[in-house]
Amino acid sequence: MIAPVSTRNLSDTFATAQEGMRRSLAQVGRSAEALSQGDLDPGNIVGLLQGQRLYEVNAKVLRTGDQMLGTLLSVFA
Repeated sequence: MIAPVSTRNLSDTFATAQEGMRRSLAQVGRSAEALSQGDLDPGNIVGLLQGQRLYEVNAKVLRTGDQMLGTLLSVFA
């Protein structure tokens, strides 16, 4: 069953997505640093791409939450 949308649910969603973005940026930074120092280990390349994708996914979560909040405000305005 899908939980009803509430501002509390959206707040938790925003916080989780923001934390995911921070973690993915850290992962990208670590991988990019290793690559810039000449460490061409495939794990660093995978980490760079994985961090990028995770950032994109979390950004989409934020956009969707923003749209949902806009819809909630429109309904109750």
